[in-house]
Amino acid sequence: MMSKLILALTAVATLHAQTPDHTGAVTFLVIDESGRSLPGWKVSSFNSGSRDAASMFKGLTATQVPTGFYQYVLSGPTVSRQDAPDWTPTLNGKVEVYRPESFVVKTATGDILSGGAIDRILPLNFVIRGKIEPLPAHSQNSEPLRINIHPMNPWSDIDVPVDSNGEFRIFTPPRGICVVTIMRGPEILHIQAVSFDQDFHPTSFVMKLGDPAPAMLHVK
Repeated sequence: MMSKLILALTAVATLHAQTPDHTGAVTFLVIDESGRSLPGWKVSSFNSGSRDAASMFKGLTATQVPTGFYQYVLSGPTVSRQDAPDWTPTLNGKVEVYRPESFVVKTATGDILSGGAIDRILPLNFVIRGKIEPLPAHSQNSEPLRINIHPMNPWSDIDVPVDSNGEFRIFTPPRGICVVTIMRGPEILHIQAVSFDQDFHPTSFVMKLGDPAPAMLHVK
């Protein structure tokens, strides 16, 4: 009986020794609308209930953060403004620490950085006209050809259909660097990085299909 008890206690001790440390590393990256990292940002608040772990961060990185749900506030360098009080840009959100590493990318848009709303009114005739050249070869897949535009910043994907002649129209203005995927049903026919640099005015561009994919396409 005593030997069984010793064996059970040994098994429990071994299991406890094998239990991983309930902490994780957290790293933030703050970028602008073009995808470039912004210096000078810090974690000013990192709360889980009544506990604030902001002091654990060196810059935007902390290790050994106890697992749990956290609400955070990131603060950027103070901006001096001529006709208004100085402005400190901030970003906030939530993160769950439950893996060994958590990596959070946040985008500081122009209005966040400047502290003022940016007037972006679409003209009534706004459209970006595109064309695929050459058209993908026909296949047994009868699904319609379509394009998915995935911004690398925190905006929603844009999906547009493609005409039989390869032409398509975008009525929602993409912003910054996007991954553009040409698809037919479940088939991925082409992927290309596209930088939409234009400022809400009608324009057009051509996507050249090739192997390998061409360099970054700038739409102005």
